[in-house]
Amino acid sequence: MAEKTATTGIVPDHERVRLVLIVGALSAFGPLSLDMYLPGLPALAHDLDATAAQGQLTLTTCLLGLAGGQILAGPLSDTWGRRRPLLIGLLGYAVASLLCAFAPSVGSLVALRHQLQVKDSVAVVKSGMRAKARGRFRLSSPNPLASTAK
Repeated sequence: MAEKTATTGIVPDHERVRLVLIVGALSAFGPLSLDMYLPGLPALAHDLDATAAQGQLTLTTCLLGLAGGQILAGPLSDTWGRRRPLLIGLLGYAVASLLCAFAPSVGSLVALRHQLQVKDSVAVVKSGMRAKARGRFRLSSPNPLASTAK
């Protein structure tokens, strides 16, 4: 992924920026998938002929899926490495997102939103990569975001 310079063994700045952007994008999935539909929750319940409580249940199951999925994603990462679970999780997230858009009832939406957040939890676990970045790259400072300007 990153090529180290021959003399210092330090990863170039453009690779650090790339790593920060990838980790940042992975970290954004969870908050975006929760926060973007909150303003539309009353309209969602109305469109699916559901009560407000049933509409709010989609939020509850999202949080349960996010928490439970992280418990599963950690050991999967230990077993299969980081890349395979992340790619499977992102593919599952895309499929679940599409299915959520066409959910015919609030019950199916609740189940799909749960699965969406389970898949998203893989990205959340993988975005906690500071330790990985520090272990993979020999950084000039303990903070991978710190400036290297002298």
